[in-house]
Amino acid sequence: MDVNVLRRAARKGLDDGHFSLLDLSLGFWANGGHAEALDLDAFIYCLKTLSSSDILVLAWTLEELHNA
Repeated sequence: MDVNVLRRAARKGLDDGHFSLLDLSLGFWANGGHAEALDLDAFIYCLKTLSSSDILVLAWTLEELHNA
């Protein structure tokens, strides 16, 4: 999985107003993610990395939000 594609998808969803950071965080935690909301935000803007399991959960969460 290309994390840069994942980051761009998350930024686009946030910038376009399709979901908020709160929506993303809640979905991420509901799907089993462990990172804090600030860590997610930092990951999306290339300031921090996430564990490989959290990256997979984030990808899954973004797919769910995109299809909602």
